[in-house]
Parts: sequence; C-alpha cells; structure tokens
Amino acid sequence: MFSKVVQKTIKLMARQSIAKNLINKILPTEMLERIFLLLTPGDIKMGVLVCRRWRDVGEDPRLWSWVMVTVTEKNLDSMPDVMGSKRMSAVKTLGMRAVSDRLIHAMVKHPGLRKLEMHANMNTNLSSIDPPLLARALGKLDSVDMFKVQLTCQQAEALMNTISSGSNLQHLNIGFGRAGL
Repeated sequence: MFSKVVQKTIKLMARQSIAKNLINKILPTEMLERIFLLLTPGDIKMGVLVCRRWRDVGEDPRLWSWVMVTVTEKNLDSMPDVMGSKRMSAVKTLGMRAVSDRLIHAMVKHPGLRKLEMHANMNTNLSSIDPPLLARALGKLDSVDMFKVQLTCQQAEALMNTISSGSNLQHLNIGFGRAGL
C-alpha cells in the first residue's frame, strides 16, 4: 500500500515538474501520520529513513508497540537509552538475556512495559540487583516468565512482599538456577 502511494506521488510530481522535496511541503503532518499508521512494520522501518520529517513523524510510540526489545550481552549497555526513547515508550514486552542495574532502572521508568520474558537464559544471575529495585521493576509488570535465574532469598522475599502489598503482577513463572533459593 505504501509503495503504491509513493509511486503515484512520484509520478504526479514528475508530470508537474515539481521539486523532489515538495511532498514535505504539500503533505500535511496529519496525513503523513495516518499513512504511517497503515504501514507494515517493515515499511515503517524504511519510512523513518526517508528524511528528518518522516523520522520525526515515525517517532510516534503507537507505531512501535509491536516491537519486542531483546536485551543481550552485546546491546546491554545501550538498552537503557533505547528503552528511554520516545519511539520505544509503547513497547510492551522485554526479552532479557542479560541484566544490569541501569537496565532494571530503565524498566521501572518505562511507561508501556507489561511483560518480561527470560526464556532463553543460561543461568542469568540477578543476585547483584538491589532486592527492592528488582521487586519494584517486576511488580509493575503484568506478566513475568523467568527460567534458570539466580535470585537471592532477599530478592524473592522483596518480590513476594511487593506482590502481597498490591502490584500489577498477574502472572509469575519462575524457574530457579543455581542460587540462594
């Protein structure tokens, strides 16, 4: 659909000898936003690369709610900043394969995060994370699936206290690794 609109626009502009960049002058922002809402995820990714104006329109969090962010050792340092971006504020699911204090703080601050998936972990060690911080981050979610994790007794106790005192958590599935539990 997007490519047909672009093709028709290019043909029209060529026929009328209009400068290439004129589409940004004639096309109201509201129309561009509506077009972006009709695009597939792949087309959205390409659309934000066209020009600065299209990138700015493409920053709308509604366009990126389909994204599942996966944290690995390779991207761990940059993920707190990525999660704090406007574009990623509607992301609902986080796949975690690596962890840091900065990442847990970013989870607490993230407005749209609802689900944590830690399925592909090889004994992820969460024991260095501050127990109240970890409990606060997990307690704000709706669903947590963690397998082969290493938690301390203090972390498990803080999480259970958070759940019992009222949290959003509706689904909790924890499979323990070699830890204090």
